Amino acid sequence: AAARRDPRARETLYGSRFARDPPDATARYAAWANALPANRLALERFREVTLVQPTWFYHKDVWRRAGGFDGATCDDLRFFLRHCARGGLLRRVDESLVTYRQVPGSLSFSTSRRDLVRARVEAFAADVLDGAWRGRKIHVWGAGRDGRCFVNELDAAGRGGRVEALYDVDAAKLGTYHNGATGLTLPVFDVRAVATPFVVCVSLRDPAVAAFVEATAARLGAVEGVGYWHFN
Repeated sequence: AAARRDPRARETLYGSRFARDPPDATARYAAWANALPANRLALERFREVTLVQPTWFYHKDVWRRAGGFDGATCDDLRFFLRHCARGGLLRRVDESLVTYRQVPGSLSFSTSRRDLVRARVEAFAADVLDGAWRGRKIHVWGAGRDGRCFVNELDAAGRGGRVEALYDVDAAKLGTYHNGATGLTLPVFDVRAVATPFVVCVSLRDPAVAAFVEATAARLGAVEGVGYWHFN
């Protein structure tokens, strides 16, 4: 019904809210995805898939334009990100239409975190670094696990030179980050020195952290999705 009423249905990947079975499976992700406002479905796409795959429905034109599933690891995530990169729209039906079961041994259950991050970094590089941020050095907010993982995957893809520096609130992390295995070395500055364009690689579960990011963006005149993106 949602697609029949939508004049842009041939450009739209639809999903819905969902329940989990068992109810506590990936509880944090389910709560986040089910509560995302419509205007954040695309803005938060590099953090996670904002429309969970078992709820998807779309016109065959959407499938063709995004190139279908490629058979690689995380091909549903790759399809989702290609759809967004090619100007595709996202829409969620705000009813719980699917019960999504977690089954030990399933492909989604066994996919490694590194494979998921690598797929997201590759899409970010193609969509953003080679797009609106082409030729610009980027600043990475977060020198912890997520920030280091992001810059290391960029480096593995030959994009390490695009990173100007890491930034953090923790004084113990300031100075220099060095990856002994690859040789990647980056300065780590106080986060109050961050500049645009920047990528946020810290958890936003703490409302104070989210508010600090928003205040910093406002101070810098940075618009989300233009001057900065959330990644982790």
